[in-house]
Amino acid sequence: MTNSRRVLFVVNDARFFVTHRLALARGVREAGYDVHVATPPTEGAARVIQDASFPVHLLSIDRQGINPVRELVVLSELVRLYARLRPDIVHHVTVKPVLYGTLAARVTRVPAVVNAISGLGRLFAFESSVGRVRVGVMHALYRMLLRHPNMYAIFQNESDRTRLIQARIASAATSTVVPGSGTELRRFTPSGKADMPPIVLLPARILRQKGVYEFCDAARKLNSEGLDARFAIAGDVAGNRDALSARELGELRKEGIVELWGWVDDMPSAMNRASIICLPSYHEGLPKALIDGCAAGRPIVATDVPGCRAVVQHGINGFLVPVKDSVALADALRLLLSDGELRRRFGTAARQIAEGRFDVASVIAATTGIYSTLLSSPSIATDFGHKT
Repeated sequence: MTNSRRVLFVVNDARFFVTHRLALARGVREAGYDVHVATPPTEGAARVIQDASFPVHLLSIDRQGINPVRELVVLSELVRLYARLRPDIVHHVTVKPVLYGTLAARVTRVPAVVNAISGLGRLFAFESSVGRVRVGVMHALYRMLLRHPNMYAIFQNESDRTRLIQARIASAATSTVVPGSGTELRRFTPSGKADMPPIVLLPARILRQKGVYEFCDAARKLNSEGLDARFAIAGDVAGNRDALSARELGELRKEGIVELWGWVDDMPSAMNRASIICLPSYHEGLPKALIDGCAAGRPIVATDVPGCRAVVQHGINGFLVPVKDSVALADALRLLLSDGELRRRFGTAARQIAEGRFDVASVIAATTGIYSTLLSSPSIATDFGHKT
C-alpha cells in the first residue's frame, strides 16, 4: 500500500527517455513520487527503463506517423491507460504526447497535466505558403487540444515560450522555462585529455535539420586546406523521414572525411575524446548535446537559433554561426582548431556555465516544484487519486 502521488511520463521514444529524462525520473522518485513511464518499445531501451525499476507501459505511438486510424488507436491507448493507472500527474514530452495526452487527460479527468514543449521545430517553421498554412493548423490544434483545468507548460527557451504566449496557446501564468533535461555533471571529466589530431564531434541523429550537410561541407573545406583534424558524427538515422538516405550514408562512408560513429551509449567518453562540439542545427529547444558539451568542458560551435543561443555565449564558450552557412561554420571551426589556448579558455568557460545553469539537480527541483503547485490547486478532484 502506498499513498505517494503517481506521476506518469509519456514519451514517443524510449531511447530519448533514457538519454534525456531518466535522471529526472530518478530525481522525481527520490522526491517521493511513484513514477511510471509510457513509451513505445524502442530497440530495447524500454528494458533499460525497467531495469531502473520504473514500471513501463507500452504504447504504439509513432514519432513520424500521420495515419489517422493509427493516431486514433494511440489516443484510445492513452485513454485506457489513464483510466486504469489513475495518475495524479501526467507529464507529456514532445508534440504527440502533449496533444493526444492532454486530450486523454481531459476525457479521463486526470487531476494535473505537465506539458514539456521540447522546441517548436519544423512544425512551427515556415519558408513557404504551405508552411504558413501548416503553422496555422498547428496553432489551431494546440489551442483546441491544450485545454485542461490544471495544466502547466514547460519550455526549454524563452523564445518558444513567448511565441506561444503571443499566439494565445500558452499562458504566462501557467508556463515557465526549465533548461532542458539538465546534465549529470559528475559523469563528465572536463580535464579529460582529447584525442590528437583534434576531433570535431557532431553529437546528433543524422538528420538534415541537424545541419549534417553543412557539417560535411565544412569538413570537406577544412580537409582540402590540409588542416590536421578529424570530423565525426555520433548518432544514427533513427527511422526519421528527415534522415539521410542509405545511399547518402554509403557515399559518406566511402568518402571517409566524416566518421560515422553510430549510436553512442557512453556520450561522456565520446565528448572527452573530442576537442570541439559542433551542432549546426536549423532549430532547437535546448539541445542536450550542447549542455553535455559544456559539462565536458569543450568549446562549442553552433547555429544562431534560440535553443543554441541559450547555451552558447558567442566569444565566451564558443561561436554562433548563421543557419545553413557551411562557410561560416568552417571559419569558426578553423579558428578553434588552429588555437589550442582559445579552445582551453572556451572549454573552461563552458564547464563554468554548465555548473551554474545546467546541473540536473536544478531541473529536478524546478519540476517537482511545478508538481507541488499543481497538486495543491483547488481544482484537484479529491476522489480521483489512486490507492494501491
